[in-house]
Amino acid sequence: MKIIRIVLTLVISVLAVNLNAQDDKKVSLENAPVISFERSVHDYGTVNEGDVVETTFKFTNTGNIPLVITRIKSTCGCTVPKDWKKTPIQPGEKSQFSVKFNTRNKPKKQSKRVTILSNAKGSNFVTIKANVIPDPVMQQAREERMKKYREKRAAEKLAKSKDQSLKSVVSVKESDKAIANKDSDLKKKELKKQKQLTKDSKEVKSAIKKNEKEVNKVKKETGKIEKDLKKAKKERKRKEKEVRKKEKEVKKATKKEAKMKALKDKILTKKNEIAKDESKLAKLQLKLDRKIEDGELSPNDIAKKERIIEKKQAKIDKLDKKLKKLERKL
Repeated sequence: MKIIRIVLTLVISVLAVNLNAQDDKKVSLENAPVISFERSVHDYGTVNEGDVVETTFKFTNTGNIPLVITRIKSTCGCTVPKDWKKTPIQPGEKSQFSVKFNTRNKPKKQSKRVTILSNAKGSNFVTIKANVIPDPVMQQAREERMKKYREKRAAEKLAKSKDQSLKSVVSVKESDKAIANKDSDLKKKELKKQKQLTKDSKEVKSAIKKNEKEVNKVKKETGKIEKDLKKAKKERKRKEKEVRKKEKEVKKATKKEAKMKALKDKILTKKNEIAKDESKLAKLQLKLDRKIEDGELSPNDIAKKERIIEKKQAKIDKLDKKLKKLERKL
C-alpha cells in the first residue's frame, strides 16, 4: 500500500508540474527548483581493480517549488546511481542518493559523470573519480585479447594483400598475352614489309644499328644518373651526420657554459662573503684598538676579543682557500 501511495503521489506531482507549466508559460525561472549539492565531485582515491566502492551525494532544494527527480543516469554501466527520493522534495528540504562504482575492467584513472533528470533549472550532475590499480590477471587477459585482435587484423590484411597480388598476377598475365598477340601481328606485318622492301634492307639494318647505339647511350646515361643519385644520397647522409655531431657539440658547449656561469656566480658569492667578513673584521679590530687605547678593556676582555678576531680571520682564510679552489676549476 505504501508503494502504491508513493507512486500515485509521484504521478500526481508530475501531472501537476506539467499542467502548471502548460497553463503558465510565463513563469520565471527564478521560481523553479534548484539543486544545491554539498559536494559535486567525489574522489575514491587509489583502489584495486575488482573493488566495488560507494559514496553518497547530499543536496538541498534551494528553489521556491517542489523538486521532482524523474531519473538519475550515468555514462557507464559500471556506475550505478540508486536510493533517490521518488516523492517531491519541498523547498528547503534536504535529500541524498548513492552512487556505486564497479572497478572491474576499468584500470588506471577513471572519471564518470552522473546526471540528475528533474524539473530543476540548469544541467545538474555530479562526478566520481578513482585511480584503479590494474589486476595482473585481468590485465594479462586484456593484453591477450588485444594481441588476438591485432593478429586477426594482420591476418585479414595479409589475406587482402594476397588477393590483390593474385589479381595483379592475373592482370599481368592477360597483359602479357595481349602484348604477345600484338608482337605476333607486328612480326607478320614486318615480314610483309621486308618482302616488299628488299631493296631498302641495308638502310633498315643501318637504322636498327643506329637505334641500338642510341639505346646503349641512354643506358649508359641512366647508369651515370643512378651513380650520381647514390653519391648524392651518401653525401646527404654524411652532412646529416655532421649536423647531428655539431648539435651534440653545441649542447655540450651550452652545458659547459652554464656550468662555468654557475661556478663564476659561486666564486662571486664567496668573494662577497670574504669582503663582508674582512670589513667586519677591520671594524672589529679598529673598535678593539680604540677601547685598548681608552683603557676600557681588561686583559681578559682583550684576550677574548683577540680570540674572536682570530676565529673570524680563520673563517676568512677558509673561505679564501675555497675561493682559490673554485678559481682553479675555472
